[in-house]
Amino acid sequence: MIAYLDSSVLARAYLVDEDGHQQAIALLGDPEIATVTGTWTRIEVSGALVRAARGGRGDEKGCSRCWTRTSPAR
Repeated sequence: MIAYLDSSVLARAYLVDEDGHQQAIALLGDPEIATVTGTWTRIEVSGALVRAARGGRGDEKGCSRCWTRTSPAR
């Protein structure tokens, strides 16, 4: 199966205090599901992570490291 992931699903996977965090993690970890997303997702999710970190919901450096590990290779 192929699932399109909206940026909100990916943000939920990184932010443990978000409703739906566990479901997002399960979706991303399911080897039976290939995931695709849009071209703006990287920008949208990085913005969400920075806003969360600045709002005290996470560690900005930790969010950056997490996002870097999942970014496409260059």
